[in-house]
Amino acid sequence: MAAARLGARPEDCIVFEDAVLGEQAAYRAGMRCVAIGSSLNEKDFQNPLAYLKDFTGFTPARLLELIAQQPKAPKPDKQRAQRQYMHLE
Repeated sequence: MAAARLGARPEDCIVFEDAVLGEQAAYRAGMRCVAIGSSLNEKDFQNPLAYLKDFTGFTPARLLELIAQQPKAPKPDKQRAQRQYMHLE
C-alpha cells in the first residue's frame, strides 16, 4: 500500500526492518529488505540485502551494490515467520 501511495513499484522499494515478520511482509510485497539488528541476530533473518547494527558507513552507493547482487526479492519463508510469531526457535 505504501508503494502504491508513493507511485512506486514494489520491486523498486527497499524495506529497512528489525523484525522477521516485517522482513517476510516485505518479501510478500515483492520488496527487498535490509535487516536492522536492534534486537535480533543476523541468523534470525531469511535473506536480507544486508544486516546492519547501525547505519555507520552504510551509503547509497553500497545499497546500490547490494541491489545489483539481489535483483529480485526472495520468496517469503512462511515457517520462519510463523516460528518468530509464535516465539519458537
